[in-house]
Amino acid sequence: MHGEDHEEHGFIHEIYWPMLLAFNVIGLVSELIGLEIGLYVLSTVTVLLIGRAAAKLLMRSYDATNIFMSIVAVVLLSMGYYLEAFIIFILYSASELIEEASEKLARRRLKNLLNLVPKRVTKVYDGDKFREVDASEINRGDVVLVKPGEAIPVDGVVVEGTSEVNTSVLTGEPIPITVKPGDQVESGYINMSSALKVKALKPASESVLQSIVREVKRALESKGAIDRFIDRFAKPYTVIILAIFAVVFMTYDPYRALAILIATCPSAFIVTSSISTTLSIARLTTRGVIVRGSVALESAKKVKVVAFDKTGTLTVGSPKVLDIIPLNGFKKDQVISYAASLARFSTHPVSKAISSLGNYVSCEFVREYPGMGIEGRIDGSRVLLGNIELVKKFNISHDPSLESKIGQGIRAYLCVGNSVAGVIILDDQIKEDAKQLVSDLKSFGFKMVLISGDREDRVRKVAEELGIDEFYHSMKPDTKLKVIRDLRSRYGPVAMVGDGINDAPSLAESDFGIAIGKYAVVAEVADAVILSKLRHIVDLFRIAHARWGSLIASFGIALAIKGLALALGITGLIPLWAVALLGDDGSTLLGLIPMAKIVKTRFI
Repeated sequence: MHGEDHEEHGFIHEIYWPMLLAFNVIGLVSELIGLEIGLYVLSTVTVLLIGRAAAKLLMRSYDATNIFMSIVAVVLLSMGYYLEAFIIFILYSASELIEEASEKLARRRLKNLLNLVPKRVTKVYDGDKFREVDASEINRGDVVLVKPGEAIPVDGVVVEGTSEVNTSVLTGEPIPITVKPGDQVESGYINMSSALKVKALKPASESVLQSIVREVKRALESKGAIDRFIDRFAKPYTVIILAIFAVVFMTYDPYRALAILIATCPSAFIVTSSISTTLSIARLTTRGVIVRGSVALESAKKVKVVAFDKTGTLTVGSPKVLDIIPLNGFKKDQVISYAASLARFSTHPVSKAISSLGNYVSCEFVREYPGMGIEGRIDGSRVLLGNIELVKKFNISHDPSLESKIGQGIRAYLCVGNSVAGVIILDDQIKEDAKQLVSDLKSFGFKMVLISGDREDRVRKVAEELGIDEFYHSMKPDTKLKVIRDLRSRYGPVAMVGDGINDAPSLAESDFGIAIGKYAVVAEVADAVILSKLRHIVDLFRIAHARWGSLIASFGIALAIKGLALALGITGLIPLWAVALLGDDGSTLLGLIPMAKIVKTRFI
């Protein structure tokens, strides 16, 4: 299949290699038992090979291996080497079938993903009426009913019902999660227990699942530096080998010339390169890791520095209440009640965290001060909730040293009347798998760096907790780019890990950009996207290194065997069939053995 259009899946294409293998097995058996049909069988095989090569040339698709094999077939047929020909083409067909099977494995997973999404869905209209429609008819804002056992057909938000959903087809995580009204869900999640009503956030054709399938298809077709080198090298290489073959054939010995032709066929390098990429992409897809083909895998292998954004990447991205400190005679319950009641009227992340404390009371005359906080009246008293700037704005009496005494974290001051009633301490929480991730990445020998737009004390705290010894704070998008360039000049290729929104320029500037959970970014700037757990970044680097090691081993095996077969064949120490067994498709099949390293790579 070298270099062919992988979208070609007609009947002839499906049966070509099995048919070629069958003809050659029949030919080999006939030669071994003395049936004189070798001429007819090999003639058929030759016609099939030449026909395929000619068809691909007409489609402007150059296939060096196919051209090589067509010439070998013609020469062997004309010289009467039937037994040798059948051995060569049995191995050739087998290696092609293995390559095709590896691609089908990856594509079958994609097809299975798409098949999960129902073609017909139950649309909810007028509140409580239902109608079955094509999934393609669902638009943004439409509500669909998802019954237990069904796949969610669109990316959306749950508006009614609570249920467990299986997310493993997208994230690779086996443990179901519980979703309730307000939770976002994605196309491909399997509803497991109770009916859900889901409001579509986008059409089905724009869902995460559909985007994954399109991106992986592109990845399977993409070519890395190794593939491009082989493609560029194939044409001049073919011409040179054919010229050497012709000279030796006409001036020295046709038999030795055939040994040169067979032993120097480049199929081993083409097949192993293709299979290594396909297996790597297929394995990573099962873990919810999408990469942009062999180019991205090669870039990942070269990385020396891994730089992280902080908020939303290594941390949860939303503050959590850590402590509540009542002051000036106020009780803790009162501080919670007043703060939560006032915070309900703001959409700021800090306000959302405080409002979740509950125990609400009536609040009126609410006014928000951007960048500072919020004001309202509770039980006839003026109540303020905000940062120290809001306290100063209203000249609230407070201890000037209060802020330094409290320590690190986000501080929200609750003021009642002219007194500070309490301080609520919040902070963004480090993701549960972040520390292990940093430790695992250090085992690769990577330099770990933290780059954030947050304050120095918060960035330092996260860096120290995770064991990252180099960090940058108060970074703007343009200064982040300067840091990445500086890191590259000092250490080498840089991988940038970010949430894919405000980090988009950094992802684009880095040598290997990794977006966390924001799939839409991958098409423009990121080289890879982690759809589920942060720890799968380690899986990505493990596969990239395993692929590279497998390729080096495979190429080494192929070169060694080809060199041996060529030397023995030219000197006449082994017959032509042995040259084929070792030097051509034998070296291809043996070269596939190191590919097991990709399959056996352990995920965490």
